[in-house]
Amino acid sequence: MKFACRPGAVAFAVLLTYAVCAPKGRAQNLIAPTGALKNAPGDTPSGAPATRLGEGVRERVLRGRAQFEAGDENAVVTLRDAAQSALVALTQVAGQNPLDTGLKALPNDAVTAGLSRTAGEAHFYWGLAADRFARRDESITALSRALRLSRALAPSQSGDLRRDAALELGRVLRGGLPLVAPDDALETIAQIAHGGLWTPKRLSFDTLISTQIGGAPLGKTEFLITDGKLFPPIAPISGDLSRTPPFYANVPDSQLPGSLHLDKMVAGYERQTSGPNRGQWRQIARVFYASPFLTKDKRDDLPRARALCEQFLKVHTLFQNGLGATNLYTRGDRDEGVTTLWLLEVSALWPEDDDDPAVLAQLGARMPNVNTGALRQATEPVTTPIVRPWMALAGQMESNAGEIMFWKASLKRPETEWAREVFHEYGHVALPPFGGFRPPLEPYGNGVLGETLGALWAAPQPERFGAPSRAANDFTTHVNNQALPALQFFLGAGPNSPFKTAANRDGWRYLQGLTVYLERVYGPTMLGRALTPLSNRAAGVSNIAARRSLMNGRTLCDALDFNWRGWSGKTLPIWLPGALYLPRNAQNLIARDGALLPRGSKTNALLYVPTGAQSLRIEGAGTSQMRAVGLPFERSAGAMRIYFGGRSGWQSFTLVAGANTAITSARFEKK
Repeated sequence: MKFACRPGAVAFAVLLTYAVCAPKGRAQNLIAPTGALKNAPGDTPSGAPATRLGEGVRERVLRGRAQFEAGDENAVVTLRDAAQSALVALTQVAGQNPLDTGLKALPNDAVTAGLSRTAGEAHFYWGLAADRFARRDESITALSRALRLSRALAPSQSGDLRRDAALELGRVLRGGLPLVAPDDALETIAQIAHGGLWTPKRLSFDTLISTQIGGAPLGKTEFLITDGKLFPPIAPISGDLSRTPPFYANVPDSQLPGSLHLDKMVAGYERQTSGPNRGQWRQIARVFYASPFLTKDKRDDLPRARALCEQFLKVHTLFQNGLGATNLYTRGDRDEGVTTLWLLEVSALWPEDDDDPAVLAQLGARMPNVNTGALRQATEPVTTPIVRPWMALAGQMESNAGEIMFWKASLKRPETEWAREVFHEYGHVALPPFGGFRPPLEPYGNGVLGETLGALWAAPQPERFGAPSRAANDFTTHVNNQALPALQFFLGAGPNSPFKTAANRDGWRYLQGLTVYLERVYGPTMLGRALTPLSNRAAGVSNIAARRSLMNGRTLCDALDFNWRGWSGKTLPIWLPGALYLPRNAQNLIARDGALLPRGSKTNALLYVPTGAQSLRIEGAGTSQMRAVGLPFERSAGAMRIYFGGRSGWQSFTLVAGANTAITSARFEKK
C-alpha cells in the first residue's frame, strides 16, 4: 500500500565496488574469500624467501604511508598491494591461510610472527587510506583483517596494532555494517568489534522457479542474516542509536511512543555469484525493530525481524534472478540498493489503535475500500489480507520508495500472509510504477503485480516461504482469485482494448492480466526484459505527481515492441496453453500444464510474436493432425508449424484439432 507524503529528492551516487588487479596483471578481487591466495605466488621471483617478500612489503607500506600523508589517493593501491603480498608470504610460511583459521594463534616462531605483524600493519594503513578517500567497504575489510591478524599474535608481539585496529574499525563501523564484505570481515566484526552480540547466520534458498519456459530452476542462493543484538548505525547529526520511520517525521519526538524509536536491527546479505564482488556478501535488507524494553509486555521482536528479513531475501532473489528487478531508489555507498524494512508495534491508524472498540466501530467509514472484504475472500479487483482485511498491515511513503513499513508486529498472522505483504510491497519498490489509478484503488498497480506474481511462484513451494505444505492452498486460493480471472479478463479484452489506459477497476485488472499473460506464456526473463527499462526510467523521477502519471498498461504493451527485439538464440520456448482461450483452473496456471484438445474442437489463440520469429512449432500427440485458421501452417510427424510471414506483434489465429490432441511444448523459431 502506498502513502502519499511530501516529495523527496532522490540522491544519486555510483555504486562503490572494488575489483583490482593482482600482480602481473591477473584480474583478482583482493577482498574476496582468500582461498585463491594459496595459489597466488605474489610478485617476487619464484622460490624467493618469504622473509625477503616481507621486507619488500615494509618498503611499500612506508611508500604508501608517505603517499597518504601527502594526500595522494594512490596510497590506497600501494597499501592494498602491500597487504596482498604480505598475506601471500604469511600463507607460505604458516602453511595455512591466516584468514581461514578463525581467530586461532599462528605459529610463534620469529619469521611467522614478523610476517604477521607486517601483514597486520599493511592492512591497518590500507584501511586508513581507504577510509580517507571514501572507500568505506574497503576500509572495513582492511581494518577487520588488521584486527584479525593482530589477534593471532601474542600481546607482546602485536604492540599497539591490536588496540589501534580495534579503535579505527569501531570508528568506521559507527556508520553501520559494510555494503559488501567477505566472510572473514563479517565474522571479525561480529566476534570482536561487536563483542559477540550477534552471529552471522548462514542459510540457503533453493527455488523451483525457472526463468525460462522449460528451463532449469534458478538453483541455490546463499544468505547471511545477523542473528542477535545489532544496533542501528549512529545517526550522523543527532548521534542517536535509534531510528524512526520517515512516515512519522512531522510528529514531535516527544509525542512518539517509545516503540517507534527502533533501537535494534537485523541485516540481510546475499552471496554474490558473479561480477567484481563474486564470492562476497552483498547487503540487501535492513530490518529495524524495537527492543523488549520498548514493546508491550517486553515482547521480543527479534524472531519476527529475523523471519521477515529471511522472507524478504527470498522475495528479492526471485525478483532479481527471475525478472532482473531490484530496488533502484536507494542510493549511496552505504545504502545502494538496500531496502529498509520497519517492523512496527503500532497500528497504521496511530495515534489511534484498531484494538480500541471505539476505533473498530468507525473503521468502515475511515478506511478506504482497497482493503475491505471478508476473511479469505478477495475483493474486486484488489487483494485482501488473510487476517484483519479491513486494515493496512504494510505500506510505504511515495517520497521514500525504497522503504517498507510493517505495522502491528504483535498481530499473529500466517507466514503466507507475511509473504503476501512482502511480495506486494516489494512490487512497489522493484517494478515499474504503473499509475494513475483512482480511489478506492491504490495509485500504483505494481504492488498487486508483485503479489500476483509472488503467489504464482510460491504456490508450488510454500514450505520455502516458511509455511507448512498444507498452506499451499493459501497461495493457490490467491491465484484462483487474482491471477486466473485477471488472465481471462485480458484475453477477453484483447491487446487493443481501451482498458490499457483506464484508471478504474477494469484498467487495474487489465494490467494485472497482461502481466500474468506475459510471465506465464513467455517466462520471467522475457517479462523482465519488458519491465526493466521502464523501472530504470522511473527511478529518475522524484516528483510524485509526475511518477503517478508516468506509465500505464499501454506503456507495458508498447515496451514489448522495443524491448523484445533481438531475443537471443534460435528458438524461444513458450507456454502456448496460456495463450489459448480454454477453460483452466489455478493449478493448471501454476504448473503450466499442457492443453488437451478433443477431436474436432476449435480454440482461439492470442500471441505476441517477437521480432525475428519466423514460425511457431507446436509439439505433442495429435499435433500433426491439427490445422490453423488465419495463418499458414504445415504439419510433420509429431508437430505442426505456424508461419507469421515476417510479421511481428499481436497475432490471433484458431487451432482445429483433427484428433484428440495433447499440446506439450511450443517454441518460436528464427530463420
